Amino acid sequence: MAEWGVPERVAYANLSKYIAPDFPELELRREIRKAYKWIDDRGKIGSKYRKL
Repeated sequence: MAEWGVPERVAYANLSKYIAPDFPELELRREIRKAYKWIDDRGKIGSKYRKL
């Protein structure tokens, strides 16, 4: 979702609907932050959206 430029809070809201039963809230938030940081470190946040 980070590659599409979706804000973290929106990503959490959407993912929590489908993944929350399998992961505790804190773990899900931590994994989302890690994913966004990984994408941000590479300067690719929103990169898929810009290519359209």
